[in-house]
Amino acid sequence: MRSLASLLALLFLTILACSREKLGEPEAFPGNESAEKVRIWQTDKGRRLWELMADSMEQAGDTVRVKGVRLTFYDRHGKAQSVLTSDSGRYYQSSEDMAAYGRVEVNGQDGSYLSTESLFYSKKQEEIFTEDRVYIRTQDKEVWGRGLVSDPGLTRIEIKEEVTGKGQEEEWQR
Repeated sequence: MRSLASLLALLFLTILACSREKLGEPEAFPGNESAEKVRIWQTDKGRRLWELMADSMEQAGDTVRVKGVRLTFYDRHGKAQSVLTSDSGRYYQSSEDMAAYGRVEVNGQDGSYLSTESLFYSKKQEEIFTEDRVYIRTQDKEVWGRGLVSDPGLTRIEIKEEVTGKGQEEEWQR
């Protein structure tokens, strides 16, 4: 079953595509329904999971492609827990999963910071993950590695391999 956010996004895209044709404006993504300056969100049983803002958006079958991504993740109490930014991304309507590509950065509410080239979100697991190189900075340490699994708020982070880092007056490697 498609979420309400997906249906609203599709309706919004249809309206904007029709009005864009009348105005003769160029499409952000040629050949498909598209929109600019988009804001959508997803809820689960009344609880907001995330809010997506994008410079432009394209609907192509089951996939919504976005550019200029700003994605806010919310915790179980409805409080913003982190903000992800990236050059582009995709939302897969059937699974409700997402992917972010190009200069992906996540800023946690606690001051933590993650940087990588691609990052994926699983709605079912409520986790973010990547196989790419990662850099993480917290108040007292810096960590580099390859591959990551974390909650969207960056409070429970596992780096898969090639882990190095430094913290208050210590350097370590795993």
